[in-house]
Amino acid sequence: MGNLYGLSHPMNTYISLLRGINVLGHKVIKMADLKALFESLKFKNVRTYIASGNVVFQSPEKDIAKLDAAIHAKIKKFYGFDVGLLTITPNELKAAIKKNPFPKAEPHRYCITFLSAVPKNIPHDEIDVRKTKGEEYTFIGKAMYLHCPNGFGKTKVTNAFLEKKLNVTMTSRNWNTVTKLLEMGKTMK
Repeated sequence: MGNLYGLSHPMNTYISLLRGINVLGHKVIKMADLKALFESLKFKNVRTYIASGNVVFQSPEKDIAKLDAAIHAKIKKFYGFDVGLLTITPNELKAAIKKNPFPKAEPHRYCITFLSAVPKNIPHDEIDVRKTKGEEYTFIGKAMYLHCPNGFGKTKVTNAFLEKKLNVTMTSRNWNTVTKLLEMGKTMK
């Protein structure tokens, strides 16, 4: 009997975005260990990008919910803590990049926050009160675009605040990271 994830099966490329790892010494996962963990799930061509928990990989599985459940369970079993994660396809990432509402924003001061679902009610008034001067944001589908000209460390429009208000899982990546992840995903054919 052949390997379930053998090369004879068509492979799909995915990008997993883990939330809240390696932040201020909490939920520490070394990228080499994360790569090995993904490989232990029989994923192929696993590549990580920077220590914030970005993994590009291939699998014949088409159900992203199954992939997320397997990854979450493996991290929980191996490390003993929960990690929020969202897995997307390169096409979804490309579409999110293409919808960029702030094309003139400085790449290191601009991020896309990926959401697990389209938010039903966006509390714009509560978000607007928390923004600092010059900050801009917009929601498009399952993404929020945030420009922080004064830096991300100064914004009060945080994922923790938004997750409570929107009742969705979310994780953010700066513009340089999302474009690099798209480039990595495109090279896997």
